[in-house]
Amino acid sequence: ALGTTQGSHIGYREVTVTYGNNPYSGKSNFKYTSPVEHSDDISEQLPFQPASSESYATGLLTEQSDYLYDGTNTRLVNTVANEYYYKYDTVPGLKVGNKALMDCAVGNPFMEYFIYGPYMNVLGHTQLKKSTSRQYSTNGDGTYAENLQEFFYDNQMQNLKKQVKHESGGIKTISEMYYAKDYPQMTEPYAHLKGLNVTGVPIETIVKKSDAQGTEVILGGTFKKFAYYTPGNKLKLVEKWGLKTNTPLAPTQVLISTGPGAPDTKYIKDAELNYDAATGNLIFEKTKDITGKSYIWDYNNNYPVAITVNAKTEDIAYCSFEANGKGGWNFTGTPVPNLAAPTGRKTYNLGSGNITRSLNSGGIYIISFWKQGDEQVNGAILYRTGRTINNWTYIEYMANESAGVTISGSGSIDELRLFPKNAQMVSYTYDPLHGLTTQSDANGNIMYYEYDGLGRLKMIKDSEKNILKVFDYQYNKSVLD
Repeated sequence: ALGTTQGSHIGYREVTVTYGNNPYSGKSNFKYTSPVEHSDDISEQLPFQPASSESYATGLLTEQSDYLYDGTNTRLVNTVANEYYYKYDTVPGLKVGNKALMDCAVGNPFMEYFIYGPYMNVLGHTQLKKSTSRQYSTNGDGTYAENLQEFFYDNQMQNLKKQVKHESGGIKTISEMYYAKDYPQMTEPYAHLKGLNVTGVPIETIVKKSDAQGTEVILGGTFKKFAYYTPGNKLKLVEKWGLKTNTPLAPTQVLISTGPGAPDTKYIKDAELNYDAATGNLIFEKTKDITGKSYIWDYNNNYPVAITVNAKTEDIAYCSFEANGKGGWNFTGTPVPNLAAPTGRKTYNLGSGNITRSLNSGGIYIISFWKQGDEQVNGAILYRTGRTINNWTYIEYMANESAGVTISGSGSIDELRLFPKNAQMVSYTYDPLHGLTTQSDANGNIMYYEYDGLGRLKMIKDSEKNILKVFDYQYNKSVLD
């Protein structure tokens, strides 16, 4: 039997990543646990019981060293060393097999021709115990600043309960996590978390500072509020709260939430999250810093296709004409396959029908798209013409007509967006069998993602199809050779 790393027969004990080719700028060395240290217990005799595997303990990062090349020397700049808890249970098993191939003679004991052997199924998991990082001086004298972090877990539920960061002079920064089971009086929906055995979702986190004498003060904290959402009556995160204080607080000044789904009065609401009642998808996230972040979903509501910062859900629309959704636009024509499409594999011919959208009064909006041929946009004025790539031109219109806009003409368009003038939209297309295929930033610049025959990411290209990154999965020969 082959040893395994996280369930795979292929793993790496050491990996070196180099940065830059011409010129070379540095490297990072990584070391991992492997079957060399955590080997399988293999039976070499009949009846050849299944191996007792320690695969759960392999593939973990133990050391990392980062080096910088300054043109003359390669200098160590950072190191990381990790330690882990290895925890497991065993389930006994028994395998029965033939001793040899022979006929069972009449009168001979039946068990003479069979052999059995016990074995153990190992059910294990690991937890990060300690992480030590060092940042080395730039003068190359070997001096460094060290940062030690320790992690402590609940023995019953195995949840991370405390994270301690050690600083110079005996000072510590302590993060304490609280879960549903820590609130015996908590009402719905938190009580339902316990009922469903959803015990690993932290509800509250308190951040403390401890001096050299062990005196603790509270610096901040977070609290998450959940609610039921359809479909399926699922629990969703609906509010995020933050403990804000200009001066440190004594631990007795902050009361951990005790049950009604509301934190201590010193918490301030940081964000609200709204979900679509029909699909359960996140559609709007409002924070105290921006108007909000809105989401549009497509591909049978499985993937977010547009994320817009500083805009409300009712003020945006997006369609790349790839899947079944229209993204807030209205049209009756059918998108057509187009291998030259700027994004995805389809475009929309305006000759098959106009595209319309109503607008909220008082706002100023940008309508952007890639076009090939002629178009007219009633209710808007030409705002900006961008670059042309492969006979496709990026264009933007500006509108403030509450009556809405109508896009008509005889040409083809793709990547059709609508958003407020002071907002920024990023959009995506997908191949559901593989993953992300294009990403368009707020300025209309496109990144392309290509996959190999096994569905693995192969290349990332820019708007003009220049290769930015290549991913090589071959073990003996580089794809660039």
